[in-house]
Amino acid sequence: MRPRSRVIGRTFRANVSRVGTAANAVALGASFVNATGSRRARRRRRGEFLNDPDRACTDGIIVATCGAFALQLLTRQTLTGFGVKINEKIAAGELWRLVTPMFLHGGLPHLMVNMYSLNSIGPLVEATFGREQFCATYLAAGLAGNYASYRFCPTPSLGASGAVFGLAGALAVYLQRHKHLLGERADMQLKQIGSALAVNMAFGLTSARIDNWGHGGGLLGGAASAYFTGPNLVLESDDPSGRSMRRKIVNKPVVQSFVKAVQDFWDEDDEEDE
Repeated sequence: MRPRSRVIGRTFRANVSRVGTAANAVALGASFVNATGSRRARRRRRGEFLNDPDRACTDGIIVATCGAFALQLLTRQTLTGFGVKINEKIAAGELWRLVTPMFLHGGLPHLMVNMYSLNSIGPLVEATFGREQFCATYLAAGLAGNYASYRFCPTPSLGASGAVFGLAGALAVYLQRHKHLLGERADMQLKQIGSALAVNMAFGLTSARIDNWGHGGGLLGGAASAYFTGPNLVLESDDPSGRSMRRKIVNKPVVQSFVKAVQDFWDEDDEEDE
């Protein structure tokens, strides 16, 4: 996420160094290249854009985010109108600004580095968590990052980096939960994720112009989502080798209750409209 202090118009000149922001995001994305399974599997997950059903949500988010950027370029609408995070407008009731910033970017370099990071980690998390849980985690992380930014960062901001940090936090929780099953592989990946996050956070602290609250909030939001409702691997009892595992959702009743509450809410709205 990238903050600035002046009024945001069609041309977004952020107060953040483009080189620094790019290095920050690329480092986060690149850190997962060597921590996400075999080289062949990584190449398949990242390379089969729009062709692999196991990364359908990742591709959908990338397409939607790039589409939003194209609209920014093709229309005369300002970024303020598109839904960038502006604290005063959120306080006035425009709560949708807690969601829309994760799909908006201040320029092509900003978009490219965030989509590079998402394309690096997204397919792994989606294949591990499942399609629905991946989407829920991404949105929860983005929402948490924008809310933290709203509470503690007074300047306008936008970008998908908070949600991407959230995917890293969710993956770390998953690996920690399954260290007894994944062994050294989990330890290796946790160290790499921890190192990457530490470098990124340390870099962010060196500049007051980077929205560290958005990054940190997204990280914690993704981790919390995975901790309370994330996937949990269990060994199949009928497999004597102990190698067969299946995935179940932690606190599945909580997730089902939430989904039912949302459905009931929309059903009530439909009845009122009639």
